[in-house]
Amino acid sequence: MLFVHQDYSFATLRPWYQCALGRGHEALWLIVGAGSMQHLHAHENATQQIDDAVRFKPDAVFVLGDKVPTFIPGIKIQVFHALNESKRGNQYPERGLFDL
Repeated sequence: MLFVHQDYSFATLRPWYQCALGRGHEALWLIVGAGSMQHLHAHENATQQIDDAVRFKPDAVFVLGDKVPTFIPGIKIQVFHALNESKRGNQYPERGLFDL
């Protein structure tokens, strides 16, 4: 599953979406917050409903940020951004993300 909270996520996550499909996996965009459905391609599978994402039962959730609801199944994989202490200070809790 590809977790989109901001529209800029599509450009970075789309190759992961295409790779998953190319390997015979199902893929789903979960678009929340400021994300917009207008950036989807016609053939792409997407939802704006958290319940749909939970029912999808992803093995992995790819995200550009560092916050994904823990009740969504699957390992959480942070793509592109790192947990940068200099930007945020050292006051953030560990979020259980695999940083890619």
